[in-house]
Amino acid sequence: MTDVTPSGPDALERRDPADAGLDPDALADADFSIVFFVGAVFAIADGLSSTGFTDVAATWLLSFVPADAPLPLALLAVFGVTIAMTLVLEGVATSSVLTPVLVSFVESAGLPLLPVLFVEAIALETYFFPYQSIVLVTVLGLEVMEPWELIRATTVISVVGTVTLLPLQILLFL
Repeated sequence: MTDVTPSGPDALERRDPADAGLDPDALADADFSIVFFVGAVFAIADGLSSTGFTDVAATWLLSFVPADAPLPLALLAVFGVTIAMTLVLEGVATSSVLTPVLVSFVESAGLPLLPVLFVEAIALETYFFPYQSIVLVTVLGLEVMEPWELIRATTVISVVGTVTLLPLQILLFL
């Protein structure tokens, strides 16, 4: 049997979206504002990263942690630094910028890597404002909650998560 599937640069032009079960009119009703937001977040993160601002900011924030600090204090400091960065950048962008800096910090301070990265992960899931997470931006875009309701909910969830998970994480690695 001969394959009649179009290939090459014109393949997309010759395929009918209906063949894939797509409604051609679906794109007319799509809200692309979230796509533009994600693009803007990564563009800003890339701009801040390429200018060196994020490395300088992360390094400056980590400079407040004494090199000989005990592990619990260092973990609390990493949590604070990560939270501070997520107030400026979205969570994924913060992770892509901060994680390499944390790895260098851990190596120079002689700290174990795993607890530091776990605490960073907890902090990256701590949201106070919708712009810190694309999921929360989507919730706002769908207009299923008022912005202040969402901020209150994320704040409560973040505080409860921090109060329970951060101490457990620190105790786990003592």
